[in-house]
Amino acid sequence: MPPREGAIDRLGNASRELIAALSGEVSGREGGALRVAERIAGEIEGFDRTLLRHLWDEEDLIIPLLLERTRDDPEFGCPFAARGVDRAAAGVVPALAEDGLSSRASCLMALGMSADLEPSDSPDTTEPSPSRGDVRAVFKVDVMVIGAGQAGLSSAYHLQNLGLVAGRNYLVLDKSPESGGAWQYRWPSLTLSTVNRTHDLPGMQFSDVIEPGLTEVRASEAVPQYFAAYERKFRLPVYRPVAVKVVCDRGDRFRIETDRETFSARGIINATGTWETPYIPSYPGADRFLGRQLHTRDYRTADAFAGQHVVVVGGGISALQLLDEISRVTSTTWVTKREPQFRERPFTAEDGRAAVAMVEDRVRQGLIPGSVVSVTGIPLSPALLAARERGVLKRLPMFSEITERGVRWADGAEQRADVILWCTGFRSSLDHLAPLQIREEKGGIVMTGRLATQVGKDPRIHLVGYGPSASTIGANRAGAAAARELAGYLGLVS
Repeated sequence: MPPREGAIDRLGNASRELIAALSGEVSGREGGALRVAERIAGEIEGFDRTLLRHLWDEEDLIIPLLLERTRDDPEFGCPFAARGVDRAAAGVVPALAEDGLSSRASCLMALGMSADLEPSDSPDTTEPSPSRGDVRAVFKVDVMVIGAGQAGLSSAYHLQNLGLVAGRNYLVLDKSPESGGAWQYRWPSLTLSTVNRTHDLPGMQFSDVIEPGLTEVRASEAVPQYFAAYERKFRLPVYRPVAVKVVCDRGDRFRIETDRETFSARGIINATGTWETPYIPSYPGADRFLGRQLHTRDYRTADAFAGQHVVVVGGGISALQLLDEISRVTSTTWVTKREPQFRERPFTAEDGRAAVAMVEDRVRQGLIPGSVVSVTGIPLSPALLAARERGVLKRLPMFSEITERGVRWADGAEQRADVILWCTGFRSSLDHLAPLQIREEKGGIVMTGRLATQVGKDPRIHLVGYGPSASTIGANRAGAAAARELAGYLGLVS
């Protein structure tokens, strides 16, 4: 092996040793990171000592930076900081750094990924590089899954079952610092007994992690535990916390810019859900209201509203659950745009198929997905039946404007309010895909594929958890379909 290539290979192995030394110092042991770096410089034949100098130069303070980042983020802090080290070093020894950065970065990421080097002022760069160097690493993968909720984990599982290798063939990016998707942010009173049933992820039952009898456990605790156990069991490559900022089309690949790294992928399974994009309709006077305006995602406990009058806006399941809770501690007014449709009879499998078919038909036409509740109706649970008996479910039509002290209807009637709680749903979190121009003029997306997960304008993009796959059971089926169709389209499976 030529000395130069041998040096690069040995540096990759040495990177692992340096991480171990850093981890030792972080955990309170004498790791000797400086000594390791010095020994690496002396051992690797053909390696310019000027490059290694940046690992411990007192003026550059690289080792302290690595230590600080690793303390803050034991799993990924060191690789993240090392990206800056690579750039800084590249400014001193460009040729060797460009040859060796892919191998070193791959080892630091510990995910088996490859990387390309490009100038940091490349036209693909969306923001100025903070480093002093002129080179950045772009980590390459075949399929990028964006989001690690039910839809994302299901998709990752099926990609793995198709034989794709974690890290090299596919990676999952998740914005949240911990497992659980949007479930970890749900209000405390939402327990396993009150939440709509969470469908099992493929290959592992919910009851394997959470005992079936524990119905009063908070959903915000139980579901994240289940998701975390699922990730561990199947060794899914979830990289977090990473916020995807923008995705751009670069010919045969997509460029994925995040707040941490830059990635390149041949195909995308987007599973970002809706939690990040709460919807609040615009009404005249909203800016002059002297009380509080909150959204469902802001809700924590009904006790916070004791002694206040709350106007609850919305006709979905969440709106009714919160209306029921809040009405137990204070006075409420319930308003909706349309008359809610309650379902007295049990929900059947045929009802479910009809609802999914209706939403699927809309997205195949490129229309904005409709609400599943608008098709299925709202189930009258024992809690809602009790609320109706208490006179809570007295619905008023939507008001026409918001005043300083409350709301006003078109006929002049007014209602004083301290709080307006907007239970008006969410929109699909797809802003990062805006440069790909996948939407139609009216805002919808034409979807194709077996279960309507494939974007009509670009078959390399699948949206799982969008439209008919927004439910937990729908996400599982859609994840399987998206994984198979995308892997086949990219030639990763026969």
